[in-house]
Formats: sequence, structure tokens, C-alpha cells
Amino acid sequence: MEDAGGQPKTDQDLVNYDLTADDLADAAAITDDQLCVAEAFVRFAQQQGFDFWRAE
Repeated sequence: MEDAGGQPKTDQDLVNYDLTADDLADAAAITDDQLCVAEAFVRFAQQQGFDFWRAE
């Protein structure tokens, strides 16, 4: 099953396809109920100041 943009819509907890790159630029602002594994990692990387994660 896919959404209108061709993204898969399955019952999974790896990534939230409803979020955009702009949402990930400030992962701390993403509500906990919207977090999946990928977004939680981005939030962690931003909190820790990892240099491989930058929003430009």
C-alpha cells in the first residue's frame, strides 16, 4: 500500500513517512507519539551534537 507520493504505508515503527525534512531539522519539536526509530535517532544525534547530522 502506498500514499499519493508513492511512499509505503505499512504498520511499522522504523520511520514516520508523514514527517518532512523540515520537521527533522528540529527533531526535539517532534512529539513523542510521532517518533519512530529513525526520528528518535535524529533527535539523539542533534542532542549529542554529532557532526554528521546538520540541517542546512
